[in-house]
Amino acid sequence: MEFTINTRFYDRIINKATVRKIENITLKVAIGLLFINLGLIFLSKTFSGVEVLQNFNKPYLSAIAAPFTIILLFEVMSLIVALPKSISKSIAIQYEIISLVFLRRIFKDLSELENLSDFVNQNQIFLDLSIDIIGSLTLFFLIAIYYLIINSQKNTQKVSALIINVKKISSLVLISVFVILGFYYFGLWSKELAISGNIAINGYLDRFLEQFFIIMIFIDIIVVVISFIYKETYRAIFRDSALLVSVILIRLSFTLEHPYDIGVAIFAILIGIMTVAIYSFYKKYAVSIDS
Repeated sequence: MEFTINTRFYDRIINKATVRKIENITLKVAIGLLFINLGLIFLSKTFSGVEVLQNFNKPYLSAIAAPFTIILLFEVMSLIVALPKSISKSIAIQYEIISLVFLRRIFKDLSELENLSDFVNQNQIFLDLSIDIIGSLTLFFLIAIYYLIINSQKNTQKVSALIINVKKISSLVLISVFVILGFYYFGLWSKELAISGNIAINGYLDRFLEQFFIIMIFIDIIVVVISFIYKETYRAIFRDSALLVSVILIRLSFTLEHPYDIGVAIFAILIGIMTVAIYSFYKKYAVSIDS
């Protein structure tokens, strides 16, 4: 028996206008951080005798890290908001996030080079950056293929109101987890900054994303298991299960060493592409035993 969960609170706070406002604020903050970081780096190099500025005495490319981090966090929020949408589209956003994570790592590695000659002269740096660049471009290409397939599909399947409401509640839970974890790791970073003066936030950000995505795995499993009750066809059940496997691999890639992480991410997206492609073929040409 189907029942309706009250999700008016979600509908009130999560809408296109709110998301657009957050997106505009995010872009303004990212641009502002870029210029602030560039200014601080300039001052640290100009006034090298000022001790308080020495933490900012880094290559100018390092200024990219902070605004890119803000954009990455906005993409994570976009993923949470997209959860009530179709599973194929919400997973596409997760693919985008992992590609941005690897792209951010390229900027981070480049920012640590004192000059571009280090890129060529140090074999390990050259190899790591080359793998990340080729891997990121591969992910970008595979995501484009994934979007091409899902956008060509006509979604005629009715979604239960219960499933939509469960996804909305899951989205609210994840927003709460996102805020709580965010404040927790921001507090840890602030404490280290006050004690040692170390402004590097990358380690805390990686741990934040890793723990948040692990929580998302369990949320996804719960939603998919509940949705099985209302799936009427074998192909829909198989598609959702296979896409869930793809997402789990994506999130587990955060725990792997380089370059295995990017290899697992590529493999995960290939699973997603094969799943939606076979589902599309099955839906269009195969004779369903459920019909």
